[in-house]
Amino acid sequence: MLLNDTVEELPTAPVRMTYLRGSASVFVNGRFRYQSRHGIARYLARTSSTKAGPLQIIGEVVFNAPYSARWHENWPQSGRFRDPTAGIKYMERKLYGNAHRYFAHIAYKIKTRGM
Repeated sequence: MLLNDTVEELPTAPVRMTYLRGSASVFVNGRFRYQSRHGIARYLARTSSTKAGPLQIIGEVVFNAPYSARWHENWPQSGRFRDPTAGIKYMERKLYGNAHRYFAHIAYKIKTRGM
């Protein structure tokens, strides 16, 4: 949900040949689970070094393009992104704005599947 929201909801993840949007991966307890279908998977991460402890579930959404963190934090030098719907904090704003949906989904999955 977070991966798709980051690309589909305003502000969207920026575009540079769609490499950033295509570099997104989802991991659960360090295991690759899902890749973005929103762009070119040139920088896609397929491995994670995250280790979960007993009775612990760790989920990660990783944007692996080399410029993803810089574009998350700062406006480009030109003062605008190529895609006018893009903007800084493209992931962080989803975490704050949609946290209730994400936590409800996680709770449902734990409840129906168990840990």
